[in-house]
Formats: sequence, C-alpha cells, structure tokens
Amino acid sequence: MSNNPDTTLVYSGKRRPGFTENGTYDRLLFDNEHERLERDDDVIDLGLQCIERFRESERSRLVARLRASCAIDVHNIRDRLFQEAACETAVRPDIDRNNLHITIGANTADRAVECDSIPLMQKHIRDKMRQRSALPFEEDAIALLRAHRAQGMTFDGAPTAEDIFGLWRHSFGWTEEQCRNYAESRGVNDRLFVLRSAEGRAISGVLVADGESTEWSTLPEYQRQGHIVPLLIYSNCALLRDRISSVYAELRWDRSITPALQSGFVVDSNSMGPWMLTNHVSIGDDTQQDPPDPWNAHKPMFGDTTKGRFLRSFAVAHLEPESITDRIMDAYLDS
Repeated sequence: MSNNPDTTLVYSGKRRPGFTENGTYDRLLFDNEHERLERDDDVIDLGLQCIERFRESERSRLVARLRASCAIDVHNIRDRLFQEAACETAVRPDIDRNNLHITIGANTADRAVECDSIPLMQKHIRDKMRQRSALPFEEDAIALLRAHRAQGMTFDGAPTAEDIFGLWRHSFGWTEEQCRNYAESRGVNDRLFVLRSAEGRAISGVLVADGESTEWSTLPEYQRQGHIVPLLIYSNCALLRDRISSVYAELRWDRSITPALQSGFVVDSNSMGPWMLTNHVSIGDDTQQDPPDPWNAHKPMFGDTTKGRFLRSFAVAHLEPESITDRIMDAYLDS
C-alpha cells in the first residue's frame, strides 16, 4: 500500500514484520511471514510468545500471522494453542501448496464472543461449503458470465480515480481527494478490478493487495443482484494467469461467505477447534442495512463510541486453483 497517511488504512491486512503495538482496530499485530517455520514446536512456541505479549499489552485483540512448512501437523498446533491459550487458528495454503499461512487470534474478555456462538458460525460455513460442492461450479460460472455479457457488462483492470471514488465513497466513506491520492500512489502489488455496466459505469470493485482479495464493493443501486461474483471470478482468473502465489480473503460473517464460495474460494474448516476470527475488526456500516452481530449487542467493549456494535467476525478463505478450470479462464479472460 501507499505510505500516504490518507490511504494507509484502506484494508485491514496492511502489515509490517514483527510486533505493531498500535495496530488498527485496537489490535496487537504480529507478522512473521518473512520467515518460514519448519516444525510444529516452532509454530507453537512463537504463538505462545505472541499470546504472552498480548496479555501484557493494553490491546483488546491479538492477530499474529505466521508462515510454516506444509509438513507441519495443523491439528496438533490448533489443539495445543487452544488448550494453552484458548485462541483461534485460521490456516490457508499457498496456491502451489508449498507454504501454510497461519493466523492466530485472541480476544480479551470484554471482546470475546460467547463460546456457543462460534460452533454455530462454523457449522453454517461448513453447510454452505457442502451446498456449493454439490453444484456444477464450472457451468454456473459460465452461465453467470453469459448473463452479464448479455447485459453489456465488461471487466476492467485499470479503473480511474473517479471509478474508485464512486465505489469507495459509498462502501468505505472515502473522499474524492483520498481516492485520487490512492490512484496516483498505490503500491506496486495493489491491483484493482471493476465490473462496468453497459454505459461504462464502474458498478462493482475488488482490490487485491499482497494477495489479499478485499474491499469488495458494489454501488448501492446494484447491490444484491449478484454482480460481485463474476468480478471475483474474473479477478481470480487474472491472478492465476499472472502466477500470483497466494490469493486469500477474510470473509465477513456472514455477508461475504456465499459470494466467495461461488467464485472459487474455500475455507479450511476441517478442525474441531475455533478457526473463525471473532470480533476481528470494527466496521461502521449502516446498522439498518447491516445489523450488528447479536452477541455484540449491549456489550460495553471497543471504546465508548461504538460499544462493540460494529465488531465483525471473519473466516479466512483461500483460492482453490482447481476450481478455476481452463474453460473458465478462457471464457473470462477473453471477455
């Protein structure tokens, strides 16, 4: 991302090596993805060090990101960390399956989600994944593309500052100046994709920054019409074509789960322990359109202003390259 102070918080995945004591969203952040851990004990020891640092801090949430060999025993690591620190552990592989990326999350008591709620969230996602796997992904993706082509819609990987402003002012409250500054100075690893209407208007947008597919947005008058899914498929096709090694998304509960599964993302949900990142960030959306998670109601957390109303939970998903077949690639990238 750009170093411009007006644009540094565009997405929650912005990171730097080591600890960040003043992390966004009242989080203690730790990043060790520059170094690959080879053994279970290395991952567990570093995770417990992060937990100890978190307990000594004044932050209400820990987010630690590690990179490890695919040879490690994920179930062992999850069990040990949960037994010793009751923390969340989300795991995703690289596209080439050479590395595992592990996110460890923990909350203080005033930010914690009720224990009974987490299994219900995780069951909901598992059920959605089973439903998705029972459907013909390739045929659905092609049919969706044809339907959007019939409406004269097109994909674009080079949106203007005006396009960005049109999308992000509604979804994220950005000013025209912020969008112009971002468009002029965005990082070399930031890629923006938009879906255009027959009139050429950018109606949906996706940002991919350092492999994270994020900032999914659609103009208010086009929402709930299925436009973000073909755009996500298109962006995933473009990233696979360009041999991006890691593509993932932090899926907001439960608004982003379905479109992600419909566009080639999957969640590593084969664990008995908690893999949801609960009360991960605070998002100031319109509560009439996006009501608070019920377990956050009336809880005096996350400062005096929000009282936890906008805290949101996420599932970490990764792009499953096998789902994007050659037929899908050819159809979408020729469109």
